[in-house]
Amino acid sequence: MSANMISMSRQLLVGELLRKATFKSPNQLAYSYENRTLTYRQLQTRSYQLAGWLQNQGLKKGDKVGFLFKNNLEFIELFFGVSLSGGVGVPLNFRLVSEELLYILNDSDTKILFIGEEFEDSIASIKDKLVNVEIIVSLGSDQKGDMISYGKIFSTLSTFEDRSINDDDECMIIYTSGTTGKPKGVVLTHKNLVVNAQNMIWELQLEYNFKQIIVAPLFHIGAMGTILYSCLTNGFSVIHREFEPTNILSTIQTQQINGMFLVPSMWNSILQVPNIESYDLSSMKKCFIGGAICPLEIKKQIME
Repeated sequence: MSANMISMSRQLLVGELLRKATFKSPNQLAYSYENRTLTYRQLQTRSYQLAGWLQNQGLKKGDKVGFLFKNNLEFIELFFGVSLSGGVGVPLNFRLVSEELLYILNDSDTKILFIGEEFEDSIASIKDKLVNVEIIVSLGSDQKGDMISYGKIFSTLSTFEDRSINDDDECMIIYTSGTTGKPKGVVLTHKNLVVNAQNMIWELQLEYNFKQIIVAPLFHIGAMGTILYSCLTNGFSVIHREFEPTNILSTIQTQQINGMFLVPSMWNSILQVPNIESYDLSSMKKCFIGGAICPLEIKKQIME
């Protein structure tokens, strides 16, 4: 182990949480999405490959990497890959229109952009106005224009370099909704994200091997903050692309889910599912609510 790696192991770094979870439970399932799963070792391998590829493209410490996805495993891979590379992630709200995305990408100085296939046309329409974006990577299987296919990153040889990262360094920039003006980029350090997750696990008394569903949009800090729960508890996260109440109830039953974060309106929709009592929800122990005021009646129903 190099002196640099020893130094980083003493820091509260996002990438270090993945390394430690992989060391403890390399073959344990970490995240799943639809028919695909990743163990901690597999996630670390893919995150290293992404980090190395980003560095090989000239990404320097502090450079910004945007990602425009709906919930999926690629978001998780980039969350860790960008953090390991020394770059700074800029998750984008997939509900925004092209001109709104253009503002955020230019305001954040995003250098490399990853997008879902369904957003190719939107980004192509503003591509010539993107001031700093040098590379666009799409999840599409075929290259469109000069976009790079995400899958090809894993078929090329990339060299990952452990750069010196401090836990006070920037890790993610989350943009506000901009309800009173232009969206503002809120800078979160590695320490911000790690300590927040540690505090939540302590306050909520989350157990080892905690199982959760992640269905709230990951570009929002409320959902993004839950990503690290898995690494800190050596747990398992099931990612849902869309909010479908019956699918969530089925997952709780089949996967024996222990907890989940939703906003109040989502919890209300869950509670309105006909025959909800027919599902075995006995494994659910922790129900997280945020993003808006939750009526007392909904809280009572959740507790029941």
